[in-house]
Amino acid sequence: MAQDSSSEDDRGDTWGTARFCAGDLPFFFPPPFFGGILKITKGTSSFGKHCNKIHTLCRQSGTYSLQKSSCEKCGYPAKCKKKYNWRAKVKRCNTTGTGRVRYLKKVCHIFRNEGMAPKPQRAAAAASISS
Repeated sequence: MAQDSSSEDDRGDTWGTARFCAGDLPFFFPPPFFGGILKITKGTSSFGKHCNKIHTLCRQSGTYSLQKSSCEKCGYPAKCKKKYNWRAKVKRCNTTGTGRVRYLKKVCHIFRNEGMAPKPQRAAAAASISS
């Protein structure tokens, strides 16, 4: 290393108190960054901030993917439920009748009580109101 009082343009960069020239070092050594810590990486630090939560709770089954914006198990918010028909027990656990069956209870009630047609007195009252 040569210490010289010549200008920086002639001899290279100044690091600390010593002045270096390209001929003084056997290889290229970059100046230290960020307060003396050398950061030359292509590994973990270059990936940036990672989101540590990919899944959250789905309203139906509990495996909602935040990246895909859909549930991995049931396909929520799609209208029809995702299924693959690969096991008999899974079909039994996820078939109609394992939940509340709100609409089908109404259908059975309507079918038992003369179908969807209104009763005659209600039809007559509705006709008198409309005319």
